[in-house]
Amino acid sequence: MDASLTRYYHCISRCVRRAFLCGEGFEHRKQWIEDRLELLAANFAVSVCGFSVMDNHLHVLCRLDPDVAKHWSDEEVVRRWIAVYPPRTLDMDDARTLHIWVDHEV
Repeated sequence: MDASLTRYYHCISRCVRRAFLCGEGFEHRKQWIEDRLELLAANFAVSVCGFSVMDNHLHVLCRLDPDVAKHWSDEEVVRRWIAVYPPRTLDMDDARTLHIWVDHEV
């Protein structure tokens, strides 16, 4: 995506085969989606301007913030990435192990 053209994007995700994202019996997924959007916005250079979780699809209006990421060190990028996608073999509560893993990956 070219942030010089526009920093705002309307993203849509739809379920297929008449499946329901948050239909009857799946209302708990709305909170999971909201929590996930919050986690992504906190760790990546993207702001969520608004969103709507429907029964069978999702709308997200987001803004790219590339200038924010320019100031991140390599270690900060790795830390943000593993905050969103932690490796299954990494004990996030053990600071020493986490530091060794980050040093190895950077």
